[in-house]
Amino acid sequence: MKKLLMFCLLTSIFFNSNPFAKNSADDLPERYKKWLEEEVVYIITPLEKEIFQVLEINRQRDAFIEAFWKQRDPSPGSAENEFKTKHYQSINYVNRYFSRNAPKPGWQTDRGRIYIILGKPIDRVTYAGSQGVYPSEVWWYQLDSKTGLPPGFHLVFFQERGSGEFRL
Repeated sequence: MKKLLMFCLLTSIFFNSNPFAKNSADDLPERYKKWLEEEVVYIITPLEKEIFQVLEINRQRDAFIEAFWKQRDPSPGSAENEFKTKHYQSINYVNRYFSRNAPKPGWQTDRGRIYIILGKPIDRVTYAGSQGVYPSEVWWYQLDSKTGLPPGFHLVFFQERGSGEFRL
């Protein structure tokens, strides 16, 4: 990770007169803006985002994106980057299923954000709701202790006033 950051910073210094003049995401070409604001918005670190926004040449941005995924590849020797594949599958899943009751794409919903970050829950229970109780879903996660999260926990999503998108 440190090598990636150093590479990007040095590349930026070499090609830019002011290497710390950050571009806003709005200044980026559309495909890079989409990558930054939609595709990796939940998994890119603040430092990575800052470095990416300093880059001025598309070739640098492409190299950064390639290094970004390479850093996260759980088995670098294989032809496929399983992390990247799973990440894009998660985005497709949440856009297909979590947009139904929401006025926005599934990746922007609370359930979509959690699913993209933590993955599929081990168990998911849905409650239809009744008088005085909102429709809700309870997700159960059991994660590796390396994540810094408790080893097991529940997340509760509910539909306020009985309709609309599910909120955490």
